[in-house]
Amino acid sequence: MSKKLRFLSLILAVSMLISSAPVVPAYAQDETSLSEITNPFASDVSFEVNGQTVTSKSYRIPSMVTLSDGTIVAAADIRWNTTYDGGGLDSLVARSTDGGATWTYKVANYLGDNGNVYNGSQSTAFLDSSLVVAADGKTVYMLVDLYPYGVALNGSGHTNPSTDVGFNDQGKLLLSGDDHVSYSYYLDGNKIYTSTGTVVDGYTVDEKFNITGSNGIESNLFFENSPFKVVRTGYLYLTSSADGGASWSAPTLLNNIKTNSEQACLVAPGSSITTSDGTMIFPVYSFHGDNEPDPSKGGNTQRLSFIYSKDGVNWSRTEELNHNWASEAAVVELQDGTLRFFIRNGSQRLQYVDYTMGSGWDTVVTMDNVKTNSNTQISAITYSRTVNGEQVILVSCPTGPNRDGSNSSSAGNRLNGSIFVFTVNAAGEMTLKNTLIVNDNDHQFMYSCLTERADGSIAILYEDKENAWGTGDSCYYEM
Repeated sequence: MSKKLRFLSLILAVSMLISSAPVVPAYAQDETSLSEITNPFASDVSFEVNGQTVTSKSYRIPSMVTLSDGTIVAAADIRWNTTYDGGGLDSLVARSTDGGATWTYKVANYLGDNGNVYNGSQSTAFLDSSLVVAADGKTVYMLVDLYPYGVALNGSGHTNPSTDVGFNDQGKLLLSGDDHVSYSYYLDGNKIYTSTGTVVDGYTVDEKFNITGSNGIESNLFFENSPFKVVRTGYLYLTSSADGGASWSAPTLLNNIKTNSEQACLVAPGSSITTSDGTMIFPVYSFHGDNEPDPSKGGNTQRLSFIYSKDGVNWSRTEELNHNWASEAAVVELQDGTLRFFIRNGSQRLQYVDYTMGSGWDTVVTMDNVKTNSNTQISAITYSRTVNGEQVILVSCPTGPNRDGSNSSSAGNRLNGSIFVFTVNAAGEMTLKNTLIVNDNDHQFMYSCLTERADGSIAILYEDKENAWGTGDSCYYEM
């Protein structure tokens, strides 16, 4: 399959998919309709970092949205020479103003302390981006996880994130001046202060946390060699773009989201939504490790919640779903305003759970007739047109070996991608109308992201190869 076919435009109208028309493999559709689409994250694309033109062999975690003017904005982790989830990862944004025929690039998040190669014990990492388009149809927000040097949940030589929140009671970023023995300093604006409020002379910190000192120091608060270091935990790192992904704002660290019972509060990657009343939603999930607050649940539970904002500045977090395994999730809004989250889980079936503002979480629903590899990320979108007055929801995910379901996260079980087409009646009940086969014959299909293009066609960006787990030239992902 050519590189172009890894970024697919499903030109068949959704109304046709819902009809009795036969299911057609996406890669067997008319080549003319596919020829206008190119893969934004092919291994031979080049982009600029600090004035140098570079390439990466490995990209992971697709996210993608369409703006009101038809611009497509996509993002992915630059994994350089690793498949691990840490140790020197960065964020690449691709934007297209011609429906996906051509792409331009911007490295949106980059710290560069790894020299563009994996270093599990010494490097920072940006990973797992989620994109949402604000109510104006033009502004894009991107939320990612940021780990300080050497911190990750998997890899080699890394340190697991601590349960500390990383901020003081006033929401200021805590800092250590004695190599993590204590955190008796904090950042306020571009200056560092002692815990008693005295400014530390001779240092300045810029909007991206780069620190310079009169003694010649040039570093970053997230680096190993910084004279002042952040708490070794995970951070939620928010930026925005007002020009279709061409440039990105200074970052904001969300300081009121993570709790001290969580080993990590993580972004659910892909794309998210702005609701009909203008509220932006980002699903997140907790990983409690051995600090599970409810012993009856056992250890290492993962629980869904979400953060929300109307202005992109003030963010709040909902309560967690009281369900032992509901992690990465994709959200859609039903016609009555209910939020429906399709969740990563262990059932080998598609599961979803509803949330109503003011009422909270409903009961998790398992769709016994929809077999999936449920232990992977899911993408879900609503279509712009209804069918017989009913809303249409599209869901993409792998279906497992022989399309028989799986709950294994191994690449050998994330196989056979499908797009499920559902209608939703006035009571919120979903009916599976058709299933579109994206790839078959036990071919890999891992994380994915759907978007509706300006012409009403559906595009999907997905991972279709994991070549070894680890680090080195033979370890990479492809989309």
